[in-house]
Amino acid sequence: MFENLEYKKNGYDLTMEELKKFTSFCLALKKSGIRTRMIFRGENYQSLKEKLSLSGDNDFNKLNSLIFLIGEKGRVYRKEYKNKILNKKKIHSIDSVEIALFKYIFKKTNSILIKNKDRKEISHFIQTNKKLNQYFSNKENVKDFTNKISILKTKDDKIKIRDYYLSLLHQIGGIGFYNNSFFLSTSKDIKIAEKFASNNNNSEKIIFISWVNYPINRIGVNLNYLNNFKKNLDDIGLPSYSKSFFPKQNEISIKGGLLPQYILGYIRPERNELIINPNFFTTEKEFRQIIKYGFEIDQSNFNNAIIETDYTGYFILDENDRYRDIN
Repeated sequence: MFENLEYKKNGYDLTMEELKKFTSFCLALKKSGIRTRMIFRGENYQSLKEKLSLSGDNDFNKLNSLIFLIGEKGRVYRKEYKNKILNKKKIHSIDSVEIALFKYIFKKTNSILIKNKDRKEISHFIQTNKKLNQYFSNKENVKDFTNKISILKTKDDKIKIRDYYLSLLHQIGGIGFYNNSFFLSTSKDIKIAEKFASNNNNSEKIIFISWVNYPINRIGVNLNYLNNFKKNLDDIGLPSYSKSFFPKQNEISIKGGLLPQYILGYIRPERNELIINPNFFTTEKEFRQIIKYGFEIDQSNFNNAIIETDYTGYFILDENDRYRDIN
């Protein structure tokens, strides 16, 4: 599956037995009968050091122990951004459907479309999505927007619409849902992920490999889901969009972040190495169970480990696919 890479675990080459098991699992991901999608996230070592509060140089053993225990999380869980977040507990939690959050969505979208309309990607977005632009560019429509949200019968319905618009604000970066975002950007294209792993400080690139099971909208948002969701918006009289700001990035915005049990490993491109999640080799479940529920991980030290990092909290996804923040 990953050609020309050396497969490693905990700094050592795989044994023949481990290599056989790993390659068999990669094949099972394609042929299990469970619809899956491989996703990739580009990062760099310096950024990961800051997230995980690592002080040593090239301490990949410590990085591995943390990444494969706590995973990767959205900016809203970082101490670095904590002081920049307004009313986080009230409106920016992963399970929030507060009307204040929908007002924020409207006002932020309005601001982007009006104040940044001359930016190339926004100008193109406006031309492609004229109805949405017309609706959100009129400040008077904020009441109509919140009224239509208020009459929805279930929290799940509100969350779907929230994620539909918030994922758009997440993808536009710093002028959008940036410091507040509980989404984590990934791509279906490994080349796009490697591009985002590039940085100005020449820090080593890291490309995370994970997978998601269908339907993707249970844990993330992608273009197919957005396109299929248009009828829901039409039914309540809200505008949809046909393309995001950066459609070529093939983004899947993952809610909360990458759970460690679904992280297959990460690539170090400069070294041609694939570092495999060691929990894979200690998991005794059948491949179909792993694909559906992830690796078995001993997280008894999770709380002690995360408190030493730059994360202020985390999220949980229960057996009913419902999210909740833990702070």
